[in-house]
Amino acid sequence: MRIKTEIPLTLSLISNLVSNTSAPQIEINAITTNSRLCEKNDLFIALKGEKYDGADFINDAKRKGAYIISERGGDLTVKNSYSALLKIAEYYKTTVSPEHTIAITGSCGKTTVKDFTHKILSHSIPTHKTRENYNNSVGLAHTILSTPASARAITCELGMNHAGEIRELSRALHPDVSVITNIGTAHIGNLGSREAIADAKLEIEEGMSGGKTVFFKEETLLKKAKNPYFVSLSDKSADMYARVISRTKENSRIIIKTKYDEFEIISPLSSEHTINSLLLSVAAATVIGLSPAEIIKPASEIDNNILRQKYMSIGHIKIYDDSYNSSPDAVITDLRMLNEREECFSALIGDMLELGDKSEELHELVGRECAKNKAVKLYAFGEFAKSIEKGALSEGMDKKNIFINTDLSHPEITAFQIKESYDNERILIKASHSVNISRITRILEKGGY
Repeated sequence: MRIKTEIPLTLSLISNLVSNTSAPQIEINAITTNSRLCEKNDLFIALKGEKYDGADFINDAKRKGAYIISERGGDLTVKNSYSALLKIAEYYKTTVSPEHTIAITGSCGKTTVKDFTHKILSHSIPTHKTRENYNNSVGLAHTILSTPASARAITCELGMNHAGEIRELSRALHPDVSVITNIGTAHIGNLGSREAIADAKLEIEEGMSGGKTVFFKEETLLKKAKNPYFVSLSDKSADMYARVISRTKENSRIIIKTKYDEFEIISPLSSEHTINSLLLSVAAATVIGLSPAEIIKPASEIDNNILRQKYMSIGHIKIYDDSYNSSPDAVITDLRMLNEREECFSALIGDMLELGDKSEELHELVGRECAKNKAVKLYAFGEFAKSIEKGALSEGMDKKNIFINTDLSHPEITAFQIKESYDNERILIKASHSVNISRITRILEKGGY
């Protein structure tokens, strides 16, 4: 990233924020974490990643005239470069000082709720949001530092792999409204249980001083929330009670009742997942003080364009590409949505990681859900392909419609399986990011199977 902030920052100020050393009163041109993007008077923050160490590129940044923050060498030496980046972002956010800050986390659906919330808020007030699904420490810093000075609201997506990560993000962001979409099994291998996952998600409250945490009342694992705002489709005593009066493939009619208002939204959304996301977004807008009149119009205009972004074709093969990352909950959400929306679909499912000793069990669960949701064919790719197959067979899927490839080093095998068996259905593609399942679509594009 390279960001030229709207409100100027100086090297002296940044030094006071992140280190005990003094620095000259020089205005920083831009902040970057990529030495290739450095220009004169930029601030290069050397981050250590899984595959690289930014400190190895300090000399390159210096040659271009940049100032350096690093854990080893540079103009400002810090204990942790990621924490330093967040400290700078935290200061910048207090300087921009938007009236409303909404933080969104959960096991799946974060990006959808973030985009829906932004759509509703931006109809009435200038609102900035997380780009795509930039939800780690670098992504949050990018969001904050790129916030326009004119923004009155900011909606940020917060992700995690381990306990403690959302706490650090929340303390940098200081949200006044938090939204937790759900508690599933993503990262259960790191955290051990859904209860521990819920505790990790509730770290989103660590940076709050007052405000509300929005979630579905039925999500009982979130009962420790300090100041909950309950949304429910069944409990009339919830802070926001919603009734889906009718639901077809074309639209839904929803009656929403809060402590103070009752109003109706006729929405082009029809799947359970998107309706739930809409309700959480409406709740967030209600909590910050938007009136029903300010909510109804933009909420009614939110359609399935967010889904269409993932629709693509490779020649004659129709794809629903949700391949960026995966978890059992996210796969099941996609399967249910496609079962509701598509006449005919198949599923290409790759390994889901960070599930620990529950890996086989949860891959079997996904296989069962493929069959339950009427996927006509299943392509299972990776170490747990046979577990996915086992689950699908247990729910009655015909073995001849299940295609297995346990060798992650040979994606062309799966590409060939798709080529030979494809019959005009839409294919869901979903796997953990490191599986790099997009190799299969690239092979299909090139015909190299």
